[in-house]
Amino acid sequence: MKSSPANRIPSLDGLRAMSILFVIVGHLWGGAGAPVLLSAFGVHVFFVLSGYLITGLLQKEYEREGRIDLLAFYRRRCFRILPAAFTYILIIALLSPVSRSALLYAATYTVSYRLNSTPPLFQHLWSLSVEEQFYLVWPLALLLGFRFRARVAWIAMLLAAGFRLVCALSPSPYAVPYLHYSFPGTMDSVAAGCLLAIYAPQIRERCR
Repeated sequence: MKSSPANRIPSLDGLRAMSILFVIVGHLWGGAGAPVLLSAFGVHVFFVLSGYLITGLLQKEYEREGRIDLLAFYRRRCFRILPAAFTYILIIALLSPVSRSALLYAATYTVSYRLNSTPPLFQHLWSLSVEEQFYLVWPLALLLGFRFRARVAWIAMLLAAGFRLVCALSPSPYAVPYLHYSFPGTMDSVAAGCLLAIYAPQIRERCR
């Protein structure tokens, strides 16, 4: 199922543009503090948008077909993301020998769990890792418990808060990267977008 131009939401395209700008400005500005926060904000807006759009598409499919075709969903995601991502990974592996130590993590979208030991040219793949892990688990959760999807998203938000608290209190050198860059540490942003899509009909009704 492909989204038609009629289904596009111009305001979301505007949010994407703003998020891209925040990330670019944050990276160009450099340093800690405000630039890092600006980039992080832009990335998390993308996570919210991803949760909203993917949930909306899957809900429409379920309402139309009475089911969710997991294989078709995964096939669409693969064709949309893997060619460009693997082309980049291959080019970096060929041109930067030092980056090859993280080739397995880059290719399996697990950089978000190995950020401390990932060479810089692969580090920014952490956000794509989070997205891919979301694509893997959320459609399956909807397939198994569509009626309870809102409850699952709320639980994900609570688990993310608990996970970050544990990381904040942990003396482990992996705690800070896990807190900011792992899927458990960022899934509340994605879940917020999922909840927006789930409650969209009620929100529209109240706004009339």
